[in-house]
Amino acid sequence: MISPGANNRSFSFSKPFFSKLVQYLCLCLVEPEDFETWRPDQKSEFKFGCESVAETLHAAGLILGGDTIISLLASPLQEVASAVERGVAFEWRNAQAIMYCIQWMSNCPPSATNATFASILNLALLLDKPNSMAYTSTMLIASYADWVSLALESKLPGLPQPAYIMEKLSERLNNQQIAGAASLAIRHMCKACARELGTFLDALLHLLRQAVCFVDSKNSEEGQSKPSGLNASNLLHISEAVGFVIAGQPPETQEPALMRFTELLLGQLNVRLEEARNGKPTSSRQWFCYIDPLSAVFSVQNPRGAPSVSTAYMQALPGIDAVLTSLPHDEIIAEHACRVVKYAVKVGTRAADFGIDILHPSLEFLHKHYHLGNHACYLYATSELVKTFSKTRSSKLAALVSEMLQTSCNLLSNAEAVAAYPDVADDTFSLAGRCIAYAPQLLEQGKVLSPLAQGARVAILVNHKDANIGSILFLQRLLKAISRPADPDAHWLPGVARDASLSSGKGEALMVKILAAIAGALPEDRLEDLGDLLHAVLLVAGQEAVGWAGTILERVPSITANKDECRQFADCISAAASQTIRIEELMIGVWEFAVLCRRSPRSRDTVISALLS
Repeated sequence: MISPGANNRSFSFSKPFFSKLVQYLCLCLVEPEDFETWRPDQKSEFKFGCESVAETLHAAGLILGGDTIISLLASPLQEVASAVERGVAFEWRNAQAIMYCIQWMSNCPPSATNATFASILNLALLLDKPNSMAYTSTMLIASYADWVSLALESKLPGLPQPAYIMEKLSERLNNQQIAGAASLAIRHMCKACARELGTFLDALLHLLRQAVCFVDSKNSEEGQSKPSGLNASNLLHISEAVGFVIAGQPPETQEPALMRFTELLLGQLNVRLEEARNGKPTSSRQWFCYIDPLSAVFSVQNPRGAPSVSTAYMQALPGIDAVLTSLPHDEIIAEHACRVVKYAVKVGTRAADFGIDILHPSLEFLHKHYHLGNHACYLYATSELVKTFSKTRSSKLAALVSEMLQTSCNLLSNAEAVAAYPDVADDTFSLAGRCIAYAPQLLEQGKVLSPLAQGARVAILVNHKDANIGSILFLQRLLKAISRPADPDAHWLPGVARDASLSSGKGEALMVKILAAIAGALPEDRLEDLGDLLHAVLLVAGQEAVGWAGTILERVPSITANKDECRQFADCISAAASQTIRIEELMIGVWEFAVLCRRSPRSRDTVISALLS
């Protein structure tokens, strides 16, 4: 074992070497003067090399420490700062290379009392030309936003204040070449210094309003030819920045701030809706810039802001409803709208006093639009509501959930329909499974369980991973419900679950599908899930299931597996049913039978045909 003293001597010996290495490698990152004339592949190769060098620098930084790195790189930047103050020309490429190095070493930052680094940040805010320099300096600021927060706590003299940093970054949004970096830096600054930027919220909301208008105009049909500037990703960063600042405010100002944000956004949305009603052409993408900021702001709120989010969400719901009603078949808009529901509900799961007043309007909203468009995202959002409000007693809620599930059953009536709507199948079974697990009282005495089980049996053999896994997990939950302890709110569940999954030949039909899938009707990556389902059937049906399996295995052609091999698998199934072997041993039997049946395409197709006949 190396002693601490030896470690210290080794570090003292190697420190000068790493110091020289850092200074040398910085020179490797300097852009050539003719860089802009290079071919795209040459530029890509140079940037790839820069990243490799930067990774080496990062390793050196971990050894030397942030303060040492800054002291090594500060001198050239101080010369640049002096030139900027005097208004004389300077070699910006060297400064850019050094700032690129510092940006990459943000994981080993200097101490929060390092005044030299504060002066480097001040310089980065001034270096906004040319575009390459401006981009690098902006990314440096984004990388050290957390350091700024720590330096504020240390009351470091000469530190640029968050509001000043935000003003400079906001100006850079006007440059289409660096707008993305500027919006990202704004997001990082607002996350790190949310409390201190409360006074900047008005300016931030104004910035958001401008960004929404710009992206809306850019997404319009006549705006497609405009030069690219802010885009949807930049708008999302600015929206999250607003959300971070709102969440960082004290309770007495948090709700008014959230209301101002909502009013600003909905005011613009209502104007756009009115224009659409009056015949102004509107592309579907234009609606994203009104819906996405809501989900972005809701997603970063803390439990303390749950009541405010509830109020803002209820105000926003009618406008979103109007957008979806005008475009019922646009699945992408539906997914974006469901994120608003998801994040509003997610805030509630982190707050004990979250009002349940959003539940019924949200479910009515999802129910209405699922019937209009049959999009899977509405089912997923409903399952989130079920999980969150699982203890709620409401006949209206139960009726709405059951109607949505029945609509799905009607849609997924055969294998072709499941193959056409695999996402709907997956989310239907996920919603039904969550109802069984968390809120069986929503299933209205299980009226919909039988058609759901029938749909799940159909979906097992549809070769689509989401549909397969969703149906298998639902059937497992349904089978487990048969032996579940009596629930006062769902005393009917075990009997109804058994009728839906096993009685009147349904159990044998399910066993046929499972064995055919194991034999090769589904890819090998589903075998573990199929083994779990087989085990669930055996635990509930016992020797009756063993009888089904034995009868079905007799159909296996001898060219695929002889009688002894089939009997070996049947004995494994019997042992699992009597619980004399563990599920891991059953899985070995499943894999061995699958290997036998899948030895060749001909063998596989023959046994599948025989089992399903």
